[in-house]
Amino acid sequence: MKKGGSQSIRVSPSFGLRYVWIRSSRRTTAIKLNESGDIVLLSSKYLSGEYADYVVDHRYDWICKRRQARKDRIIIPRCSDSDKKILSDHVRLRFFFILSTYTGKKPSRVFIRFGKTSWGSCSSLGNISLNGYLYYLPDDLFNYVVFHELTHLYHMNHSPDFWLQLGKCIPDAKLARKRLLQFSLPG
Repeated sequence: MKKGGSQSIRVSPSFGLRYVWIRSSRRTTAIKLNESGDIVLLSSKYLSGEYADYVVDHRYDWICKRRQARKDRIIIPRCSDSDKKILSDHVRLRFFFILSTYTGKKPSRVFIRFGKTSWGSCSSLGNISLNGYLYYLPDDLFNYVVFHELTHLYHMNHSPDFWLQLGKCIPDAKLARKRLLQFSLPG
């Protein structure tokens, strides 16, 4: 926690939601669910307790939806270092197999990493990084992530042009993106 901040546990009066309230020098108020599904309210140290309760109660529907979505998620298992080598090799082979049939721009370099937050990324230098946990995804979602990153070689954003180009390779890209949210990377 930042210097000058405080943390307390409160219960909202209307819905009886228990939450962790972290006050600091930040200027904005945010609410999130941590890995365990606990409610965390981040706010300025000047926010009153009554207003903190109001914010949590006001987001009751959002909290319920997020908690339900977490229950419906498929959690990818964490793996050992020796397993990571196998997964990494498999993901690399699948990627280069797809790349062999792809007629567009090719990446400068390809990295396989085991991150906690992202399935893949593409740098402005044309380097593509893929998560080794892609191994566990169904083939259509694996392909979606690969073509998503390859499309970033043309468009370094998620503009309408990006989605139009991605749609040429993955016609149901928006649906695939939504389905990908069902899968959680190991924390």
